[in-house]
This record gives sequence, structure tokens and C-alpha cells, in this order.
Amino acid sequence: MRLVSDGARGTTERAYVGATNRIYVIDVEGKVAMKGPEGPHGVTRPEAEKALKDLLANGGRMTAAK
Repeated sequence: MRLVSDGARGTTERAYVGATNRIYVIDVEGKVAMKGPEGPHGVTRPEAEKALKDLLANGGRMTAAK
């Protein structure tokens, strides 16, 4: 699983069309598994951790219930 840290130009953010969203969790197929709420402080660490743990438990893929 890869971790992408966006640079100062916001290249990753623009690639996933997140004008004001700051945290995304992307599965191994490039699908958005979790999209954080608007603003740089909207998503909490436990929410992001849960999304990552769910992906890891399912081989890096989103579950059908998503």
C-alpha cells in the first residue's frame, strides 16, 4: 500500500478533485475509500485510521457495503 503526501502545489488534491478536502484514503485500485470533510481540520485521526484498517483487513480494497 502506498502513502502519498501532497506537496505545496496540491497536485494530489487536484488529481482527486478535492478543492477543500484534505484527507483521502485511496484503495489499491485507485478508488476513494474515504473522503474527509471540507477544511483542513475536518477529519479526525481515528476516522482515517479506521478507513486504513478496514482496507488492510480487506486486502487493500473497499468492501461492497461501502
